[in-house]
Formats: sequence, C-alpha cells, structure tokens
Amino acid sequence: PICGWLSIGYIAQAVCLQTCSAGATAFLASLTTIVCPLIERLTGKRLDKKAWTATALAVLGAACLEFGGGQAPSSADLVGLLQPILFGIYLWKTENALEEHPDQGIPITAVQTSVVALSSVAWWGFWQQHGVAAHPGVEVIASTVQSSTNFVASSPTASLDSQQIGRAHV
Repeated sequence: PICGWLSIGYIAQAVCLQTCSAGATAFLASLTTIVCPLIERLTGKRLDKKAWTATALAVLGAACLEFGGGQAPSSADLVGLLQPILFGIYLWKTENALEEHPDQGIPITAVQTSVVALSSVAWWGFWQQHGVAAHPGVEVIASTVQSSTNFVASSPTASLDSQQIGRAHV
C-alpha cells in the first residue's frame, strides 16, 4: 500500500507535466512540505512553531522560484495538487513502517523502487494499449522520461531517508 501512494503521485506528476509548466509542477510537488506536517498534526503529533515556520518559508521560497516569471496557477494544476497529497501520505506511511521495523530501511526502499518501476511500465503500457504511444507525442515521451528520471534520482535519496528514519527509531 505504501508504494501505491508513491506510484500514483508520480503518475499525477506525469499528467501534470502535460498540461502545466515544469515550474508549476515543481511548485505543486514542493507543497509536500505542508502536507507532511498537516498529516502529522491530524494524527495527533504536536509540532512546534519552528516546524510550521520552516514549512511556510519552504513554500514561500518555492513559490518565488517557480512563479517568479509571473505565470499564475490555473485549473490545469488541479491534477498537480495530487502530488503533494500522495507524496505526503507515502512519506508518512514510510516513516510509520520504519518506526515498526527500524532495521528494514533498505528492503522497504527496494520494494518501493520495484513497485514504482512496475507502475511506470504499466503506465507506459496503458498508453501503448490505447494507441497514444503508437505514434507517441513529445508530451507522452517527455512525461514518461521525466517520471523515470524522478524515480531513478529519488531512489538513492529514499534509501538514505529510510536508513536515517530507521536509525532514529532504534
């Protein structure tokens, strides 16, 4: 179940990239910094003012970087709003799993990586089956490459995160 949240988040990101700018998509993904503390708060964790201040500064900084060109969010960004929600749930569930199994950081990451890889192939296969990828447009290719790149780039980070969270709970 943990991997599903991450996989669907990457699919939402790929869809968002077909209708939104890369900057808007990145900004929307950065909203995970708000979702994670909100989930923790909703599940009973107390967060200090430093956590909320850091959250606000992170979002403001990302907004300045991504929307500095003056492009405002649009209705096409709604799919992109799934990213922070899905990524936030994934991170929260991963942290909970590592609290229960602190020595399983690498195996948990390996399973997550494998499921995301299979989901990416399934996503590509879906479009292939429906004739979209028979003569793939630049958008389909770009979003598939982007999702794959995110997956490859984030796997080592996810592994290190899992190891550190696991150590914190030993």
